[in-house]
This record gives sequence, C-alpha cells and structure tokens, in this order.
Amino acid sequence: MAFKLIFIVASLIAIVNGYGYAYAGGFNNWNPQPFVMPPMPPMPPMPPMPPMPPMPPMPKMPKFKMPKFEPIPTMDPDTLSNYTPGENEKFSGISKSSHSSITIVNGKKTVTGGASEVTNDNGDVAQQAMEYAKKDTD
Repeated sequence: MAFKLIFIVASLIAIVNGYGYAYAGGFNNWNPQPFVMPPMPPMPPMPPMPPMPPMPPMPKMPKFKMPKFEPIPTMDPDTLSNYTPGENEKFSGISKSSHSSITIVNGKKTVTGGASEVTNDNGDVAQQAMEYAKKDTD
C-alpha cells in the first residue's frame, strides 16, 4: 500500500513538473506562453479548372390550346344534405364548417363557438354538430 501511495505521489509530481516545463521555464518559473501552430508545409498549386461546357439550347415549347372547363358550382350544406345521385351516378360530398366568437361585456368575457359536418355518401346523409360556450366567472 505504501509503495502504491509513493508511486501516485511521484506520478503527480512528474505530471505537475512536466506541465510546468510545457510553459517555458518549468514549475519554478511559471510563465505561460500561448500555443503557436507550426508553419504549414508548402502546398503545390491547384490545377486549373476545366472550362464549363456550353449550355444546350432550350427546346421550344409546343403550342397548344388549353381546354376550357366549366366552373364547378359550390354546394352549401343544405344542398349537400338534400342531394340524391341520379342513375349511374356516384356522389360523395363532405361539408365542414366552424365558428367562434369572444364577447366582453362589463369586463365579463364569454367565449362561444361550434363546428358542424355534413357527409353525403351516395345519398346516405350523416350530420354532426358541436357547440360550446364558456363564461368568465370573475
């Protein structure tokens, strides 16, 4: 055990003494010097870059007439829920809407809102709605 302790102390002294010598002057002359990078060896010049090839010409755009489409009419939730597909017709439509509002009267805040969904899948209509209201209790 004593040998191990002597070895550890001697190692610490050697480390501290060696650390001091790294700073020009040893432990007794503590004068830290900044670390200086050694100079880089000379590098050969880079070879010249080959010239860029010429850009190929852009092909001409073909001329064509854009077909005209009839505008698709909008469908409000009432029309969507009452729509029944005709013969050889498949229809699927969804309408979603939401709203919210905040009112402050005499310092009391009320938050209200809601959301609704109407789904029409080939004449099978489903409607869902949710509303909420929260009043300030202060």
